[in-house]
Amino acid sequence: MLRGLIRKKKFKNLLHKKCYHVAVDGTQKYVMNQCWDQRYLRRKIRGKDGEYQYYAYVLEAVLILSNGMVLPLLTEFLENSPELEIIENDEEWKQDCYTDIRFIPMF
Repeated sequence: MLRGLIRKKKFKNLLHKKCYHVAVDGTQKYVMNQCWDQRYLRRKIRGKDGEYQYYAYVLEAVLILSNGMVLPLLTEFLENSPELEIIENDEEWKQDCYTDIRFIPMF
């Protein structure tokens, strides 16, 4: 739908200096104390031995128009790989991160 609006030049009057502005940023969506799915990212709670928080984090690309309107272009959920399920040592635990930006080729 958004692609069709861009092709039909519906945002022509809302461009900033005749250019589209796209922002890419990571956003935490929610935090919980129980793990509902092994793909959630986790972090150790300081001061509490062995306790973790689980959270959902997304990497989003948005189109920013000159009137302040922000339209989402693409959202990629960051998640843990299934191999992390068996790792108990926090030093070896490597989570999904910005360096693994899978949606760049989609632009």
